[in-house]
Amino acid sequence: MGQFELRVPQLGEGLQEARIVRFLKGPGDAVRRDEPVYEMETDKAVTEVESPCDGTLESWAVEVDAIVAIGEVVGRIATAFAPETTASATPGLPETTAGSHARGATAERSIARNVIPPRTRAYAARQGIGEEELLSIPASGKRLLPADVDRYLESRRHPAQGAGEPEFDDVAMSARQRTLFYRLTRAQAQVVPGTIEVEVAWEPIKQAHRLFKAKATSEEPAPSRSLLVAWCIAQAMAQHAKFRSVVMDVNTVRCYRHANIGIAVALPDDELTTAVVAQADRLTFDEFIHHARTQIAKAREGNDQASESVVHVAFSSMEAFGVFTAVPVVVSPSVATIFLGAPHAVVEAGPDGTLATKRVTHMTMTFDHRVINGVAAANFMLEVRRRVEALPDLCSNTDSSAV
Repeated sequence: MGQFELRVPQLGEGLQEARIVRFLKGPGDAVRRDEPVYEMETDKAVTEVESPCDGTLESWAVEVDAIVAIGEVVGRIATAFAPETTASATPGLPETTAGSHARGATAERSIARNVIPPRTRAYAARQGIGEEELLSIPASGKRLLPADVDRYLESRRHPAQGAGEPEFDDVAMSARQRTLFYRLTRAQAQVVPGTIEVEVAWEPIKQAHRLFKAKATSEEPAPSRSLLVAWCIAQAMAQHAKFRSVVMDVNTVRCYRHANIGIAVALPDDELTTAVVAQADRLTFDEFIHHARTQIAKAREGNDQASESVVHVAFSSMEAFGVFTAVPVVVSPSVATIFLGAPHAVVEAGPDGTLATKRVTHMTMTFDHRVINGVAAANFMLEVRRRVEALPDLCSNTDSSAV
């Protein structure tokens, strides 16, 4: 019998780390060659990683939600192959690297706790910590993280002997916030953002919501104003292929045939998650509202749907908080995020020169300039606005052709 070490594969140029989404096998389970054994999230999407051999899963070396470096050991499989065979088959590593791993496995394991990711090395450099001092910092896990550097710096400022009351408390991030942190940091390195904003008349949204409330029942309550706008965005995505796209690499953009829209869901303690309506453009209005409510309920229960489906466009509304406008953030692989603000009054001149007051809302979109340019962004937002301002017609005919 031999042992095969499952390592994080290199799936794209420049990829340095990934997040473990979930394990598909447990210790003691039999695995077959080419059978998916775990899922990981990169800047492209959530990917299933397959076993390169037959055997039995012995153990997982990391936990779900862990941020792991490319080439790091994730788990171990007991296999009938000889050790040198399994070493040369290590996925995602060049053969010379895999071979050297087999010859120096003991040495590698002895320094596993001192693995320093590039982001930690860069963070330490900003704090004025040199390489020799960096190697002396104790790690709380298998890799040295920026939080370990912070603890080390704090111990220098406040020695244990004779220290007074500390001036602050270090609070661990929740698993959900760590996931968001990872995605936002990754997006900052990947996305080239551009932002555009349009003014939308508020009265059609208010009127449509009032009409739906008038015919609502306890079994079928009226859709919220935010869901009405989300429906319009999903329908506009069907007409604009770039907003159903994912950047694969510098040469390729993958265009999906149907639109997946993500809806931001706020949770207690200022946490944020995403409800995803997959292939939203294929749904009738009633189907969309029902499915969106179901997905939002799952999100509030802690279901992270952005790990399960590619989100092409994300939508966020802070109307209820009285926020007029904001600059949303694009989280790859999404190509755009749209923000809906609270309504407010503006004064405009009529054809005869008289002044009148009307209520409007601002709809702001940040888009990935790597795949979408300004004209395409403007045309898309104008299409969304046209559909939003036609919402009252939707109440009398809930077929998707009504807007």
